[in-house]
Amino acid sequence: MSLMKRLDDVAGKSKAGLACRIGSLLKSNQMPQNEKEYLQKILETPVSDPQRIPSTAIAAALQQEGYQIGMTSVLKHRRKECRCYGPNPKYNEE
Repeated sequence: MSLMKRLDDVAGKSKAGLACRIGSLLKSNQMPQNEKEYLQKILETPVSDPQRIPSTAIAAALQQEGYQIGMTSVLKHRRKECRCYGPNPKYNEE
């Protein structure tokens, strides 16, 4: 099997499982609605914006509030590289 075929096979498979930790938190009732909306706004801040908060700082703030979310989860969700997005998106599912 060629490398191209192997990579196409991997890309074509849906990502199984639930939404990532950030997506799950944004969909849950664990956080007040106004805080979820603010977190979503912060996560969507463009890289070019000088007011953008680093993913490490977001993860640290979430951890200080008692949420078990690491920097990698924040970063992957911001980049839309988590299970919430892609061929089998979990973020917008009910």
